[in-house]
Amino acid sequence: MKLYETLRDAFTVEYIMTPRKRLEVASVTPVLRGKPCYDVIPRTEGDCFVGLWVLREGEYLPEPITEEWIVAHSTPIREVIRIFSEPHAKPAYLVVNGARVDGIVSPADLNKVACRTYLFTLVGELEYCLSQLIREYCQPAEERILEFLSPKRQAEVRKLRMERQTDGVDTGYIEVLSLSDIVNIVCKDKHLRWCLGFSSRKQSENCLNTLVHFRNDIAHPVREMSSAGRAREIHEKVQQIENILERLAHTQVTGYEESVQMAS
Repeated sequence: MKLYETLRDAFTVEYIMTPRKRLEVASVTPVLRGKPCYDVIPRTEGDCFVGLWVLREGEYLPEPITEEWIVAHSTPIREVIRIFSEPHAKPAYLVVNGARVDGIVSPADLNKVACRTYLFTLVGELEYCLSQLIREYCQPAEERILEFLSPKRQAEVRKLRMERQTDGVDTGYIEVLSLSDIVNIVCKDKHLRWCLGFSSRKQSENCLNTLVHFRNDIAHPVREMSSAGRAREIHEKVQQIENILERLAHTQVTGYEESVQMAS
């Protein structure tokens, strides 16, 4: 099983839901005071959840609890992202464990650390696999990759490598590249683009550059990453990464010298 498939099952909705003890509940119709905080509020009788109050056109209306309003506590975060990306997704879902309601999850919960950790690790696997692709392609002359970078960035990469060597760490150039560097290299080389299924440089840049921005958004918890409108964007990025990883797993890399000979 691939790492991203393992992660998909390891991070579940339990890590991002608002737990039952912290939920705002109401036994009678909630009164709106200014801007509402919640689109869905559990409706209770005593300690039991008997329905929902759903905000529609500026007022809370009662709604029965049906299957379309619930997700299991073991649902992977990956699946929660997909659910919220659907055109007719509910504004929130009750998280159930058997017959018990354990909490509630909304698109805003995709901003929480557990979801970001899952997504960041997914992007991290992509970064690692792309770097390995470049390494296999450029061997034995790894320094060739610098040709794809700007003169300024080439100087910075050389300096970083020299600093590591001064510290007694003998690494190649690939180890000091950023994700942006790696994407730049892949997009500029026809064979590497082909390995990822891109037919043109523009197509590869449109896809991979957005993933660099996506990584930056994930890495900074103070930035809002998700809302009801952005869940679909997150799902698209996850799909793009998974598709690339799947393709890389079944791609035989041709070395640089061999690809040049084939092209000529």
